[in-house]
Amino acid sequence: MRNDIIPGMPNARLPLAHKATAAPERLRQFCTFHIDMSHFGVDILDVQEVTVAPKPTKAHHAPRHVAGVVNIRGQIVLCLDLRSILGMPPAEPTADTRLILFKRKVHENLGVLVDRVGDIVEVDGGAIESRHRPILAAGAEPEKTVASSEAVMGVCKLEGALMLILDAAALPRTVDAAFSE
Repeated sequence: MRNDIIPGMPNARLPLAHKATAAPERLRQFCTFHIDMSHFGVDILDVQEVTVAPKPTKAHHAPRHVAGVVNIRGQIVLCLDLRSILGMPPAEPTADTRLILFKRKVHENLGVLVDRVGDIVEVDGGAIESRHRPILAAGAEPEKTVASSEAVMGVCKLEGALMLILDAAALPRTVDAAFSE
């Protein structure tokens, strides 16, 4: 049987481009953001909201990855310093700094500070390359990337940029690991 003939319709033929391409994998949406010159994304299904970042209150004896806690509409939220988790140098907050809050399925009352938020991008799941070795963000210090090697789950080429994809569920584990250091 010829594979360019549509079953049940012997006179109809599939377009050649249709035959040659594999079915696309499931489309995924990512909330994108920037830290320094690096472009990141987290699965939109893990994000509850993005808000202007209030100044975190420092938590004494907290690991270096914890920026502090913030009060968001009466809820105390643990605020992680994503720069520290990714092994990047510290920076002062700017007017563009935002707090990405995650849904409870990731961790109850958890957010991360980012330099600025990008767009929501839709990516074919097949375009995501899983990491086989640690991936460093631009400006990351290799000796401080233990946490980032777990947090970065893959990379995806976008138009004009590479997006490092973070595993939101791995972020709380980096704090837990820091407590045991």
